[in-house]
Amino acid sequence: RNTKAGEEALNYDDYLIAFDEIKKYMWGVSIGNINRLEHIEFTVKFGKTEEHIYQRLLREKRCGEVVRLDEYTALFYADVYDSFELCPWIRSFICRITRLNCSNRSLENRFKQDLQNMYETYGIGGGE
Repeated sequence: RNTKAGEEALNYDDYLIAFDEIKKYMWGVSIGNINRLEHIEFTVKFGKTEEHIYQRLLREKRCGEVVRLDEYTALFYADVYDSFELCPWIRSFICRITRLNCSNRSLENRFKQDLQNMYETYGIGGGE
């Protein structure tokens, strides 16, 4: 709906209630497709002296959940309207991610292609 400055929102409370429901599945500002949630999850490994990685997951999870799988492994998962919004954050865990799965295959394929490009750019192995 188009609104103008100074215009009274007659159904403001209804919009607020609707938005409170929607924001449960928003990572950032994008709603993407409000009719379909995308599921994303990844597993992160960290070392004996890297408890801060697990704490970071807990602190930054927003609308997602974090499950400790064992002493040095955690699983993050979320259902969101736009999984691409998580990409920059997920990339910050590169070299610790042991598994990534997303119902949006475009995101998963792009993430893997970005990794492959990085391997090629820096001439490092493990690109498969």
